[in-house]
Amino acid sequence: GSPGDRGIHVIVTARNDTAIHGYSLAFTYPADVLELTSISTMGPHVESVEPDFVAPTLDNQLGLGNLGVILAYQEPLVLKELPPLTVDDYPRIIARLTFDVLSNALGGSYPLRLVDGIGQPANYNRFSDRGTSLTPRLEDGVFRVFGGNVLQLEKKLLIGGIHQSTEIKALVRHPEPLAG
Repeated sequence: GSPGDRGIHVIVTARNDTAIHGYSLAFTYPADVLELTSISTMGPHVESVEPDFVAPTLDNQLGLGNLGVILAYQEPLVLKELPPLTVDDYPRIIARLTFDVLSNALGGSYPLRLVDGIGQPANYNRFSDRGTSLTPRLEDGVFRVFGGNVLQLEKKLLIGGIHQSTEIKALVRHPEPLAG
């Protein structure tokens, strides 16, 4: 996003090798650059299960967010789960964070970190399998704010062993018209 942009979505994905019946996310972001406007389970994976409990919390002063999700909570209890993924499956979307970029933000790369033990009370990044808490491996993200003149190479994901020709484009952002 650029300074002043609104409604920028950041997708949080997960891989699991056991069934998930609930999960929690706890993350930080730079509150002097970004304003978190919403946290949801919007997407084809969790939303299709229709969780019984979804509780997002935003704290734009401290740059903290968390999300608690319980798939089956209400009586009569019907087991709902996100089944295990195979090695060949793509990660599933478990959360959508929506940010506004503050108008005074400087261009650069800013960390989005999954952090255990933040907030009051403390929140953790966990999966739940029939009440057993599982600690996943965490991979932090980056939010890029474009500012000033930027020349950037496009990012591509390639799968090894497949022989194909792939173009990588150069992208440019500039606030003033270019003369050359």
